[in-house]
Amino acid sequence: MVQAYRLEGDQVWQEPREIPVAGKFDVVVAGGGPAGLGAAIGAARQGASTLLIERNGFLGGTATAAMMTTFNCPVDRLSGLAREMVVRLLKEGGAWEGPTIPFDPEKFKEVALAFVQEAGASLLLYSWVTDPLV
Repeated sequence: MVQAYRLEGDQVWQEPREIPVAGKFDVVVAGGGPAGLGAAIGAARQGASTLLIERNGFLGGTATAAMMTTFNCPVDRLSGLAREMVVRLLKEGGAWEGPTIPFDPEKFKEVALAFVQEAGASLLLYSWVTDPLV
């Protein structure tokens, strides 16, 4: 087996290897949770070619995978993508308005996917990010 790394003094040397390039993007976002959704959708809406990479088979991160299914703020105090998500969830019957806004995590997944597609971002599900090569 070929050693992929070697240590010389205070430096690590990696052996050369061929890595195929699957695509070229202006912005690559690792993780499709609430923050990653905002980053990817925002970048794509501004015209950047954007790739969103998510390890699960769905979007939403903590909001869906960990079932943290409440916006702890009334809709009139929300702004940006959070407000857009809540408004669409309410419109589609996937959330209930009040001082806090509970939502259906399955509907959140659908709405998040729709926002990514509408923004024009590319999406990889069931994919992991390891080392960025810049």
